[in-house]
Amino acid sequence: MINWVESLEIINGLGELKKISKSDIPEIVGMEGTTGIIVRAILRLTTQKERSISILKSPSLNEILKANKRLRLNQEVVSVDLIDRDISELLGLERKYHLIVEYESEAGLFKKAAYTKFLKLKEKVYPSIASKGYHLIENSKIFTDSIEDFIIHLERNKIPFFSNLASGVFYTFFKNDDLSRIKQKELNNFVRKLKGKVGYNFGVGILDKEFLEQSEVKILRRIKNRYDPNSKLNRNKLFDFKIDTEVLGDSEIKEEKEKIIQTYEPEISKKEEQNPEIITLKREEPELSPEEKEKIKKIASGFFGGNR
Repeated sequence: MINWVESLEIINGLGELKKISKSDIPEIVGMEGTTGIIVRAILRLTTQKERSISILKSPSLNEILKANKRLRLNQEVVSVDLIDRDISELLGLERKYHLIVEYESEAGLFKKAAYTKFLKLKEKVYPSIASKGYHLIENSKIFTDSIEDFIIHLERNKIPFFSNLASGVFYTFFKNDDLSRIKQKELNNFVRKLKGKVGYNFGVGILDKEFLEQSEVKILRRIKNRYDPNSKLNRNKLFDFKIDTEVLGDSEIKEEKEKIIQTYEPEISKKEEQNPEIITLKREEPELSPEEKEKIKKIASGFFGGNR
């Protein structure tokens, strides 16, 4: 998503209209509305090319992953989607792994009307699995070297999945019961163990924020404070709103609290004075370093990832 955005105008948490430079776009796009409300955007356009599809199938996971590695080297391939054996059967296919390979050319076997037909096959995945009671979806980003281990874990725990192998994004499906919720949490912990990302395409939001790395939270918090120091926008998304004790020492925090209470009295009640979570530290955040900007670009683009 980020690479398609040319420029933005936002309303920040202080109610100010701001033009966002290209280098700062990752601080808005992918931040789940925590840094500003987009009021104007200019997006890039490209010429639409003729596309085609090929379908590969195999009972062997090893063969499927080898095929994926070869396909990743083909510059005409824009997506490689893997359907597991359970979902393949639900879609009326053989009980095998199926790869749907999409080309930005006519290199695929199925073109035009046939291309549209097989493209719609992917759209049937969720309705088909939902009809069996799997109404909850989780999604994760898994690096290439860990994909086989991840799939083996899913199959051992009987978790149906659909994956865009070109990007390493997996969509896993769960029923709305206690056992599934346990499996879902165990899966997210396993993703972290593999150094993957939880909530990669759907966003982190409130449900998956516990799976963010602390180094990521620290950068996200600094960006949030630059655009929305009073935490007015989507409070408690991505991370919990609180005074950052890692940035300010205890004595500095106490001093800042007293300044804020004096400034806003009598607006702040005695009850509010005793609750540190509603007291905001208004301070200027330093600019991110080039290394930190690159990291936030990866974090934010991850929330809206997808095909290669």
